[in-house]
Amino acid sequence: MSSAPVFIVGMPRSGTTLLSNLLNATEQIYFPGETHFFLLEDKMGFKNEKDFQLFYTDYNKNPYLGALGLSDQFINELRDNVFGNGDFLEKICLSKANDQGVKRWGEKTPSHFMYVNQIYRYFPNAILLNIYRDPRDVINSIINANWGRIKMLKWLKGYKKNVQFIKSISSNKCLHIRYEDLTNTTMAELSKISNFIHVSIDSDILNTFYLPKNLNFALESEPWKKNNLSPISNINAFKWKKSKTNKVIMRNKFISWYLKDEIKFLNYDKYCFPNPIYSFIIWNKYFFIYWLENTVKYIVNYVRQQ
Repeated sequence: MSSAPVFIVGMPRSGTTLLSNLLNATEQIYFPGETHFFLLEDKMGFKNEKDFQLFYTDYNKNPYLGALGLSDQFINELRDNVFGNGDFLEKICLSKANDQGVKRWGEKTPSHFMYVNQIYRYFPNAILLNIYRDPRDVINSIINANWGRIKMLKWLKGYKKNVQFIKSISSNKCLHIRYEDLTNTTMAELSKISNFIHVSIDSDILNTFYLPKNLNFALESEPWKKNNLSPISNINAFKWKKSKTNKVIMRNKFISWYLKDEIKFLNYDKYCFPNPIYSFIIWNKYFFIYWLENTVKYIVNYVRQQ
């Protein structure tokens, strides 16, 4: 069995949690909660590795530290020593794997596909699994998770970057997994993954991946992941096609136009590609609706506080 670390990446709300918990159930590799390690390393821009590591292990500064569930003793050990950043990340992930009685570690933070060069700089033998999903379902799921409707353009651009990543990375370094296939022909997809990352997988994990010992998230802090507490279902595949409200239908039309090249490349149903003038109207109408909603909410809350 390989000892190479495995990184699961992709757009948020694309099945990265599902995939990581499935692999946790094999008991041959373990993926802890999202570290956001490379994102923070890039964002904070510390020149000194120790300064970054002191930041990372500070509950008051790193908003993602608590979700990892590291012991105070282990955090103090990290703070008292000096490591290269790659060794630092490995120690964190390997510690969580060892807590589960597992020797091989993995890491799952969706946005890390944007930091593939950093991953390979620290871990030249790393293996990547990128999971992707129909963009209409991705964007709608992000909005339903209440992560900020006005930031829709950010997520649309992120989806474009993920497809650019799919096009650019070598097939012997990264396996691309279609969410709709994983939830429909699950064992066939898991067989491909098994061969790629050198982990044996049998059908028993379909009955255990959603048990507490295999989960790498807390429902209290991430309620949008509640679907990961039950057996695999394809009920959320192509969910956007069941949209009934004009607002969501309008949003789907705009997503279809904005990501038309990506949708064609990934061989998803094009739905409709309205002309640019129509899309401009949709775009502005979409943001006007949410601007109005947020303004009304602000006024209501302000009045209540008086």
